Amino acid sequence: MIKLLLIAGTILASAAYVPYIRDIVKHGVRPRLVSWVIWTLLLGLMTIVSVQERAWGSALATGVSTIGCLLVLLLGWNYATRGVTRFEVVIFLGALAGIALWLTLDTPLLVMLVAIAIDAAAYIPTLVHGWQKPEEESWIAFAVGVIGEGTILAAILHQHGSLLEYLYPLYAVIFGAAMVGAIWAASYQSNASEPVFAPEG
Repeated sequence: MIKLLLIAGTILASAAYVPYIRDIVKHGVRPRLVSWVIWTLLLGLMTIVSVQERAWGSALATGVSTIGCLLVLLLGWNYATRGVTRFEVVIFLGALAGIALWLTLDTPLLVMLVAIAIDAAAYIPTLVHGWQKPEEESWIAFAVGVIGEGTILAAILHQHGSLLEYLYPLYAVIFGAAMVGAIWAASYQSNASEPVFAPEG
């Protein structure tokens, strides 16, 4: 049962890229490239490390996610919101420094915490974008990711896994839910501010 939950959760988390990519192609979603560059680099390195450690399950999960991020990056290049803010430059440089630090660590808990910190930093430009322009992000994609990571988290908690095992899925659920909430709240606020009647003349 637990293995089935883990498999189902991994499939759902990976499938979250499908609606995002679909909406990019339909010219609906305009991704913030800074986030996706960082995610692609981080997940790609995690895949390489997993292969070196012969952790094939982890390598498969991060490998699929790397491909998903790369596709978003490539397809979104023509439709992304152009321009990079100073804040995003700081985020990007900080993430690069974090990745350099991450590669030097050998304590599993520290490796996980630094990876989460880098991932969270990458989330910020997309989270801000989702709040400012909710119509240019896909809440469905993030919601599917939350369901997938939530399923993985439930399986780990059910088998009384270690702190190290459930840290990332717990983080992913929290930030994914925050993203969905930001998009919904911004959309509601935008709709509420629109005039009921169009002005005459």
